[in-house]
Amino acid sequence: MIWLATRALLQPDPSTGTGRLRLQVDRQAGIQLSTPKLGSNTAGYSIIESKKSMKARGMKSPDRAEAALLAVYEAEPLNQPRRRGLLN
Repeated sequence: MIWLATRALLQPDPSTGTGRLRLQVDRQAGIQLSTPKLGSNTAGYSIIESKKSMKARGMKSPDRAEAALLAVYEAEPLNQPRRRGLLN
């Protein structure tokens, strides 16, 4: 999920031609960011290649890439605050 969310932020906006997010990473992190393959499941949803599958291809764990992704990722809270009235 982090990979796909960040990928969407890096994609160019059609109206401006620039992405909403720019990452400046070292060479090794850049290679790791481009290592996992993008695919789809039987339901048609986009999925990122698993670490197990990457290991089977002889690739190392993308630890530097994941660190860069986690630095910009903001997860939605699992439990939404309950509304108590009109103002909250």
